[in-house]
Amino acid sequence: MVNQSFDDFVNRQAAEAKETEIDWEARLKEWKRYLQEFYELVEKHLHKYVSEGKISLDYSEKTIEEERLGTYSARSLTVSIGKKVRGETEVR
Repeated sequence: MVNQSFDDFVNRQAAEAKETEIDWEARLKEWKRYLQEFYELVEKHLHKYVSEGKISLDYSEKTIEEERLGTYSARSLTVSIGKKVRGETEVR
């Protein structure tokens, strides 16, 4: 026979765990939306230089693998300034 207070404890813990479950798909969707907003901000601030041909913005898709989310893709932005300076967003 199981001790009733232990049984109550286990049931409370299980209920709390269900309440705090994270919707990882929703988090991923939100993160991708924030990433897109960031890229739009970069494009807005660099528009003058891009239109003058001094900076180029190149997008690609990166494959990311995470324990909780599995494998998914996300856009990556590479910013080129002239011929020597390159910066790539690190998506994880």
